[in-house]
Amino acid sequence: DFSFEKEGMKAYLEVVGFWTEDYLAKKIQKLKQVHVGNMIVAVDKTLSCSRLKELGMEVIFYEREVPLKPIVDYLRGIEEGSIAKQVEALASVGLRLQGDVVSLQELAEQLQTSKEALRRRLKTAPEKGYRLIGDFLVSEKKLDDIDSRLSQLEEARLSTVTELMQDIGIGVAYQVLEALGYDVKWHGLDQDKAIISKRETQ
Repeated sequence: DFSFEKEGMKAYLEVVGFWTEDYLAKKIQKLKQVHVGNMIVAVDKTLSCSRLKELGMEVIFYEREVPLKPIVDYLRGIEEGSIAKQVEALASVGLRLQGDVVSLQELAEQLQTSKEALRRRLKTAPEKGYRLIGDFLVSEKKLDDIDSRLSQLEEARLSTVTELMQDIGIGVAYQVLEALGYDVKWHGLDQDKAIISKRETQ
């Protein structure tokens, strides 16, 4: 009845509601002929049919309407399993990074893996000379350059810093500032009035 897709993963949902003995027999026969790995069968609670449980599929029972949570939980379980396998596969892959700012999304597409799997791989085994900041890998050299340029600003307004980051090709100003040890002091909601300052090291 329904299908769910995300980054190459697929799952299906079949709803078994109003029924007769003949309908149920045909439905079970049909489901036995389905050869897919991820199938959820939502069954009206009044059926309480043990034959559906014998199908070897994920069976959830509902009353009046199909509940969302067990379906989401099942889909998350599939996703977690897939990500774990991808992270394991990435462990033996050498990353060839080019440039000072590397998009995680673009790198994941090149490696034909999910962005989340790549992020987890980089957290457990960081790339030498780069730091993972948001959805980007930024070279230590570039971070040193940004830090130097920030220290030379007479008045480091957040709006100016955001423009600087965008010129460099980084759209995560707050995360870069955090990584470099800066705080943002707000005076209202206007970025022009928000000032950044380096945290004192203890």
